[in-house]
Amino acid sequence: MQLGFIGTGEIASSIVTGLSSPGVTAHSIWLSPRNSAIANGLANRFRGISVASCNQEVLDHADTIVIAVRPSAARDVLAELRFRPDHRVISLVSALSLRSLSELVVPDVRIARAVSLPSTARRRSGG
Repeated sequence: MQLGFIGTGEIASSIVTGLSSPGVTAHSIWLSPRNSAIANGLANRFRGISVASCNQEVLDHADTIVIAVRPSAARDVLAELRFRPDHRVISLVSALSLRSLSELVVPDVRIARAVSLPSTARRRSGG
């Protein structure tokens, strides 16, 4: 699986850490350069992680895209991107409805919403 993360804050970092832990099937992961300190830290810490030069490069290399930006930035960030019909999108942006998201990720792509917590880094649920 080719994963791409648009946004590299605490939640994205937790997910990538959990996916990169020993005993987890290796994935190829592309990270947004949005928070370069976190993105470069993850790339230096784990194998199979690349930091893209821009958000579009993340989409160009991945088939599953995780949108992990602040709600206030989501529309601006997504409006600049060109999605492919074969992309699968997982949105972590709680304040953006699936309908609004579908208007921003044209053409028609498969979209799901997820809620992630920092405990994801330890591969544990929030409970």
